[in-house]
Amino acid sequence: MTAPAVSRPQLPAELVTEIIAIFWGMPLSPQERLRFMKSSILVNSTWAAIYDRISSRDVHMPSFAYFYYLCRQLWSRRPRPKPQPPAPSIFQRLMSLVWAKAPRKDEHPTHPDLAWQSITMQVVETCDYSGLESRLSAWTGRVIGMLNDLSENSTVAPNLHHMRIECVFADQDSSALPLWILDSLPEQVTEVEILFSVSSEPADASLSLMSELGASWVEEKIDSWRAPSVRKLTFLGAEEAIVRGALQMCPNLEVLKVDTPLDCRWLELLDWSGYRVQIEYC
Repeated sequence: MTAPAVSRPQLPAELVTEIIAIFWGMPLSPQERLRFMKSSILVNSTWAAIYDRISSRDVHMPSFAYFYYLCRQLWSRRPRPKPQPPAPSIFQRLMSLVWAKAPRKDEHPTHPDLAWQSITMQVVETCDYSGLESRLSAWTGRVIGMLNDLSENSTVAPNLHHMRIECVFADQDSSALPLWILDSLPEQVTEVEILFSVSSEPADASLSLMSELGASWVEEKIDSWRAPSVRKLTFLGAEEAIVRGALQMCPNLEVLKVDTPLDCRWLELLDWSGYRVQIEYC
């Protein structure tokens, strides 16, 4: 005698979509995100399909190797151009006048690619430096290389418009370096979020020296850096000097969101001619 089948309640697809989207957008550690990924694809086919759609739309990159893996996956899915058919012969032209074929509808119409609308990546700066190795090339250079690849190959992510960069620094003094990232953003990116935090690892003596060199280098270069495509910019945990430099770099900025109060005297000294910036505190 077989036991009666137990009916399991199924959540509506709309509710599953909201649950996955909220949890996927949280600042999870790589281990937590991997655990959630494995759990989502094992629940049932509905969870797996919705997870695949959301994770492909809002991409989280735990490493640079994963970024290039996704690039190869996207390129492999791109439709390749069909080879041109040979020119018809005179006999085929004559026969086409007698038996004209009706135009055939496309059985598989192409849909716009909705992948890679948003990219989130976490950049962790460690204390593992050999001598006075420049921290600019230690981690920022790899981020710049990734952004340059996206800019030079815009067809890889034509729908990309939002980037979220979570920066974990070894000390507070190096937080000026991500302004270099704004100058390398792809043209299609209009919304940027940059989150700053300081790790609990103790910093060695070389880090303070490289922080001073990096800050002075940023001050020299910031006059030539521009991010004209950015319309909405969010800073969490940033110092006022970072916000000031970002305003200088983004002439078309419309909305600025910060989590720390800005000095009113400093705001009054800014040249607001041509600016339409709305400042929001979060």
